[in-house]
Amino acid sequence: INLCSEESTGFAMSTNNLAFKFMKQVNKENIIFSPLSITYLFGTLLPGSNNVTFSEIQETFNFSPTESIHLESTKETLNEIRSLNGLRIQNNIWMDQRFNPMPQFKNISKKYFNTELESTDFLNQPELEESKINQLIEKETNNKIKNIIPSGSITKNTALILTNTIYFKDNWETGFNKLLTRDMPFFVTSNMQIKVPMMSIRNTSFSYYKNSELQIIKLPYQNSSICMIII
Repeated sequence: INLCSEESTGFAMSTNNLAFKFMKQVNKENIIFSPLSITYLFGTLLPGSNNVTFSEIQETFNFSPTESIHLESTKETLNEIRSLNGLRIQNNIWMDQRFNPMPQFKNISKKYFNTELESTDFLNQPELEESKINQLIEKETNNKIKNIIPSGSITKNTALILTNTIYFKDNWETGFNKLLTRDMPFFVTSNMQIKVPMMSIRNTSFSYYKNSELQIIKLPYQNSSICMIII
């Protein structure tokens, strides 16, 4: 995330910092994750926590300990993100009906995070609640993610489930011609290579940078301010 307004700096920087901290922990694994989704979820929880829990969330994500600053910077960033074409992001907090959150937390979640608190009956109707959550996730991801909550995951001890969906689809600003795709070597390691289909493009300029340690290229999308940066 590269947002320039002063109000959004806190939340944006928290997200960027988490991205690199998390990558250091999993840099030997082949995974995809969304730092924004993680900070978005836990940013929602911060106003509803206190004492040790508040401190742990605040310090881990480097959120502002001042609630008004945290809320305003988050709201500013999320509003900017939601204005981007082709991108959908949504939070939901599924809370068992045995628990009754304070009205202030409900209001803050809705106003600043656009997060809905859903009342559930995990104790008596776990299968129904699993189905409700799975249906929403499937809908918000355009049918890409199905059955995210496996059968039997919800038990009588389940109090809270946090879900975040992020979905993006757009065309490249400059498209790749399928006729130029060729099988070329891909280096799995410095000593091992395999043949894979590689896209190619000609007569086009991209933002590019390199030094002795890395190369960076920026590929913009067509209908929004979003781009893919490959390092």
